[in-house]
Amino acid sequence: MNNKNLLSFVVIYSFITSSIFNAMENSILNKKQEIKTVTNPRCAHFLGNEKIAITNQSQETYIVNLPTSNTTMISDPGDTTHSDYKLYAIIQSNGNHIITCVNTKIRIYNQKTEKLEARKTEVYTPNSLAWDAISNTIFISFYGINLEMSTYNYVEDKYITIPSIQSFLVIKHPTKKIICTTKNEGEMLFYSLNNLKTPSHKINLPQKFELCTFCQYNHDGTKLAIGDKKKIFIIDNEKEITAYPSIKAEIQEDFKNILFHPNNSVLAILYDRNTSSSRNHVSVGQSVRYYDIKTLKLIEQTTELDSHCSYNIDFSQNGLFVIVTLYDKCVIMPVKFAIKKCIFSLWVLNQLKQRYTIPTELIHYILPPRKPYIIL
Repeated sequence: MNNKNLLSFVVIYSFITSSIFNAMENSILNKKQEIKTVTNPRCAHFLGNEKIAITNQSQETYIVNLPTSNTTMISDPGDTTHSDYKLYAIIQSNGNHIITCVNTKIRIYNQKTEKLEARKTEVYTPNSLAWDAISNTIFISFYGINLEMSTYNYVEDKYITIPSIQSFLVIKHPTKKIICTTKNEGEMLFYSLNNLKTPSHKINLPQKFELCTFCQYNHDGTKLAIGDKKKIFIIDNEKEITAYPSIKAEIQEDFKNILFHPNNSVLAILYDRNTSSSRNHVSVGQSVRYYDIKTLKLIEQTTELDSHCSYNIDFSQNGLFVIVTLYDKCVIMPVKFAIKKCIFSLWVLNQLKQRYTIPTELIHYILPPRKPYIIL
């Protein structure tokens, strides 16, 4: 094949393969997977990339294997009661345990054996949980005014009330022995785990919250997002500043949950939008928006979902998929900005795996000739 014919072949082949690639890209990016094997879900979290844990309205906890759709209930059937209060399912970072909290009941399960290891029933309803995996301790804040924070070591079955801390939300720094507590007044107090009596420092936000709903670190602890259903502040923990940029909800929408993407630089916000209303009916649509936390610019948002309301979101370990918990189902969607970065490489690798679809003459245009190619 002479150079002129080879060039023509390269152009034609590139056009054909790019068309195939674009079709494959659209197929992957627009694919949704609905999980309906667990009725009335209220909280769902990925366990790695191929399993999810779901807690439902009846306080039952299930493990769903995504490739096989096999669903196993790990909670005690006698421990279930109907509830639609705020729910939590927190996954330990090292993958050993699952924590669920529904109303006043906290349960700790072994992720590998799927067996219950510890349980705790509170007098009051917890509002948030923070987990220190190293010390096997859960930090618990509560609904209501003047309720003291508590700690629970589930290995030693040791429960301690901390009179010096009264907070609405509590979160644990991902890499340091620090917890952050918040109140609706816009005050944030930071404590060392070695001294829970006196805060090490504090931050006062420029406004009070109607109800401080969200507070979360990104994965390396350099950024912190805090806010309510209408506004989220972004705090840079590496800078001493008093003016904090924010993301505001649009008219007729409420923020329902926030989560930092595993890439550490993107904040995902789940929201409900009232799309239409009448005296007896309100139609609600849900979507997820992704923001660059440095510029606060919108990167993209998912297509709108259709359900009565939404509850939470979580990312797969590789950051390529997001799961949204809706009133009647869970929906898994691709994270487009993350997949676009690797989809072409995956396509090329797939083509190389089936090397007969790539003419031998084109191999050196795709791979750098550092050493002789071995065609298996």
